[in-house]
Amino acid sequence: MNLRIAVCDDEPIICEEMKRNLLNYSPDYQVDLFDSCSKLLQAGCCYDVLFLDIEMPVPDGLQTAKLLREKQFGGHLVFLTSHPEYMPEAFKVSAFRYLCKPVEEEVLLEVLAAVEMELAKKRKVVLAEAGCVCAIEVTDIIYVEAQGNTTVLYLKDGYQAAKKPLKYWAEELGSSQFVQPHKSYLAALRHIRRIGPEGIVMDSGCIVPVSRRRYGNVKKAYFAYIKKYAGYLVLPLDKR
Repeated sequence: MNLRIAVCDDEPIICEEMKRNLLNYSPDYQVDLFDSCSKLLQAGCCYDVLFLDIEMPVPDGLQTAKLLREKQFGGHLVFLTSHPEYMPEAFKVSAFRYLCKPVEEEVLLEVLAAVEMELAKKRKVVLAEAGCVCAIEVTDIIYVEAQGNTTVLYLKDGYQAAKKPLKYWAEELGSSQFVQPHKSYLAALRHIRRIGPEGIVMDSGCIVPVSRRRYGNVKKAYFAYIKKYAGYLVLPLDKR
């Protein structure tokens, strides 16, 4: 998932370390660094996620967060601080998380996974077909099937035909949430119930075929998804 992220901290070492860990997690992230809240406010703060140090020169992190919320900033706000006593004030501005410095990489990755999951729940794709326009929540898409030059999106409550090739949906939906088990199919990782030789059993009961060549990659993608977003213990893969 491509996220626009800002890190605002007056300690250069903290900023650089955060940026390094963020890009290690996903090279697709856009990460901007700010060493003062004034510079952050001037930038407009059009970000999906903001990591904001509380103990900053005036305006400090809390004052800046209040100003941003007044300006309708709707991104995920994550405070950084060495003083847990600020926590009650932090949540008055709808903070998503509160991280104590020095930030542990494992904790940071948990926050990023939680942010991506929250954004995925809200994401929609818009279709304009036969003179009609409809918005479909990405989390409602169970799988996509190519049928000739068109595709069909199978949803929780029905299906929707689209004059878009499968390649379009693969790029639009992204590899972090969907996997391509067959040249004619995309399957939503969140809706997979089981992967076996007969195919992928989705939580709707439908079976999506898996080509022998893609079987191993599909299992790896599914286990990576579970580990990243659900925190389950994943056993080592066999080599089949």
